[in-house]
Amino acid sequence: MPLTATEAASLQEAGTVLELQAQPAQPEIPRGRLAGFRLPLIMKKPEEIGDYKLLTDCGNLQEAAEGAPRCAVFGDKSRPQICGQFAVSATPCREIRFKSGVDDAETWNNYLEST
Repeated sequence: MPLTATEAASLQEAGTVLELQAQPAQPEIPRGRLAGFRLPLIMKKPEEIGDYKLLTDCGNLQEAAEGAPRCAVFGDKSRPQICGQFAVSATPCREIRFKSGVDDAETWNNYLEST
């Protein structure tokens, strides 16, 4: 799962156990018309992104009154960018949980059979 150091730290503070799979890569600097020019001092350098594996459930997932999990930081700016691509408990969210090692094959297959 691609995360910046800030996003990884936020998840770890929430109780998520992460394992770095690949060292952070330097984001590409814009090319084309900007090539050859220095970035203005007011522009922030993009944060490096590392590839992490979740070793536990996301610490931001909480049980709602209805029993379905919900994201505690859904509308928060600290929410990792990758999470914004998925609705909580939707198929893409469940798929990345399986690929990241949070859910095992049995849980993933049970989910697929129930949808």
